[in-house]
Order: sequence, then structure tokens, then C-alpha cells
Amino acid sequence: MLVTGDNSLQLFLGWEGVGLASYLLIHFWFTRLQADKAAIKAMLVNRVGDFGLAPGISGCFTLFQTVDFSTIFACASAPRNSWISCNMRLNAITLICILLLIGAVGKSAQIGSHTWSPDAMEGPTPVSALIHAATMVTAGVFMIARCSPLFEYPPTALIVITFAGAMTSFLAATTGILQNDLKRVIAYSTCSQLGYMIFACGISNYSVSVFHLMNHAFFKALLFLSAGSVIHAMSDEQDMRKMGGLASSFPFTYAMMLMGSLSLIGFPFLTGFYSKDVILELAYTKYTISGNFAFWSVITTLLASGIEEATDKTDRAPRKESLLTAAVRRSPCRTPQQKSLAATTSVEGALVPKGYWMHHLRNRTRAWHRRFRPNRLAEIETRSSIPVLRLDYDRLCGGTSNE
Repeated sequence: MLVTGDNSLQLFLGWEGVGLASYLLIHFWFTRLQADKAAIKAMLVNRVGDFGLAPGISGCFTLFQTVDFSTIFACASAPRNSWISCNMRLNAITLICILLLIGAVGKSAQIGSHTWSPDAMEGPTPVSALIHAATMVTAGVFMIARCSPLFEYPPTALIVITFAGAMTSFLAATTGILQNDLKRVIAYSTCSQLGYMIFACGISNYSVSVFHLMNHAFFKALLFLSAGSVIHAMSDEQDMRKMGGLASSFPFTYAMMLMGSLSLIGFPFLTGFYSKDVILELAYTKYTISGNFAFWSVITTLLASGIEEATDKTDRAPRKESLLTAAVRRSPCRTPQQKSLAATTSVEGALVPKGYWMHHLRNRTRAWHRRFRPNRLAEIETRSSIPVLRLDYDRLCGGTSNE
């Protein structure tokens, strides 16, 4: 309903259904106090976001007299000079977009409402792989991309989206490097990747944002499943300071986690490489204050993560054998098959962009904007200044930029 609905009312019902499902899944271990607190916290923070989404949908209905997306997008140019007076003079379209953004911030764990996401790790690991990789937390990104013809009208809304995504990416990444809990580290990594997707929307590259959303689902699910296998083997121990030297005991899990990590950092020819590098290039070519802020925030995040990784190798050397005696439990029989499936999609994703995703999503986005706002359709020519990770964006998309 959230994805297939053609009006904002169905989107809102699906939105609430996803929130309810996440509450029940986080609350799976209902006898644990921390799981109860995490579920309630997730529900409350999502309700804060709903205080923005619901008025935003109501504002759309008041302004356009309909909740149908196609009608709203087609009529969005008519009331662009409409103003709302409430002790201050506000543009109606800008206010609606900001309210919709508040809903996305609450659902997608952006800066200011990101604290529920790491606490949601109290749920089972397969649940974490589901709601933190492909479904719940990406609902806000999908909503912004779904309403992209509307967001293109007010430049103020795009600037706010870009700054929110860039600050979230930086804050979550730098906070994650200070964590010791294995699942919380991956959760903060998810928040950082969501920041990537949000600020990609803020620089008007919605197809690239959705492309990274799809790639992220594959390699982040692989990381969560591998982390669950390690936690199960360590008798439910999640403190990384008590781990080390497990590669010889669990070579398959080690290989899967290594593959997911390489895809996460954007190693060439894995799924994360194609989408993350394109986002960085597009941010670099966005000659605005918000675009430059987003680009340098991400570069600073990457440098900080690299420094932490270098110190991590020396501070967390393999432990003594006496500390690894708990690592004797085997993973459930179906876990290797699940991890293999996620790993296969992470590797084969290298073949996907040229063949389908980038070309299809880019053309779909252009079709929306040609239909609803042809005057604001801007073609982007990407020329990378990073020789090592140089990409020909037009060749990657399977076409030319001058269609």
C-alpha cells in the first residue's frame, strides 16, 4: 500500500502500517525491559514525524482539493504564489514540503530523531535486517522521491533536505565509530547511508537516491545476517571488545561480512560503489552552498572513518583463546543460504546499473518532470575529479545526457 498507492491517503495508511509492524517486531522479546523501552521509543518518535506528515497531506488536500498524486503534481504550478498568514507569511508549497520532510525525518531516522534506530537493535537480528535495510527506515526516502515533482518547486525545501541529509550522514558515521555494540555500529551506519539518500534527493537526483536505496538493502541485510551469526556463535555477546580472531573459526561468516563491508565502503565493482560514488560526484558538481556542504561533510566522514579503522586494527587485535571459548555454537542451518543470497545480490549488483536500474529510474524521473514541470528539467553532466574512482556517468546510465 505504501509503495503502490496512487494517492496520499493510501500512502499514509501504509506508512502507519509499517510503523505498527516495526513496533511489534522490536517488541518481539516482550519479557525484556530494554526491548519494551526501545519499541515505545520507536513508536513515539515516529508519531512525532506523523505530526508533520498528516498536516502536510491535509495541506495538499486543502490547496488542491484532491489527494491523488497525478492531479497534485499536474496542478502544483498553479498555487505556487499562494501564501499562508499565521503570524508570519509562508509560501503554501514550501510549508507543505517542509511538513512532508518532517515526516520523512522521523521515519528515516534523520538528525534530531535518529536515536530510536540504534535502540531498535533490541529486536531479533533478522528483524533488524528487515526494518533497517530495506523497509521501514527507507520509507521516508521513498516518500520524498514519490513526491519529487512537488519538492522541485520550492528551492528552500531542497536546501533544507540537503543540509538535513548531509548532517545526518556526518553525525551518524562519527557516532558509530565510537560504539562498541556490534549491532549498534551497523545501525548508525544505516542512519549514515540514509543521510546519503536524503541529500541525494536534496540535490534533485531522486533516481540515484532510489538506486542507492536498492543497493543498500542488499549489502546491509548481508551485514546484519552476518552480525547475527557472530552474536549467536558468541552466546549472544555483542560487545566487539570481547571479539577478535574469529576468522579462522568462522571463515564463511568472515567472508560474507567482508563482502558486505567492502560494498558498504564503495569498493569498485560491488553494488555500493556505483551508487555512492555517483552521489559524491553529483554533490561535487552541484555548485551551491548546500551541495558543497553535503560533499565536504561526506568527505570528512570518510576520512574520520578511515582513521578510526586504522586505529581499530591495532587496538582490537585478536584476543586470547580463553576469551574465544564461547564461540563454539553453530549458526542455524538456513543462515548460510540466506547470507549467500544476499552476497550474490551484492556482487551481481555490479551488472544491474547499466542494464536496468540507473537507466530505468533516471528516465522515469525525467518523464515525471517533463510531464509536471518541464521548465525545471535540468540535465546533469558528471565529470569526476577523483581519478581513482573515475566514472563515466552517461555510460553507467546506459545512454547519453542529451536525450
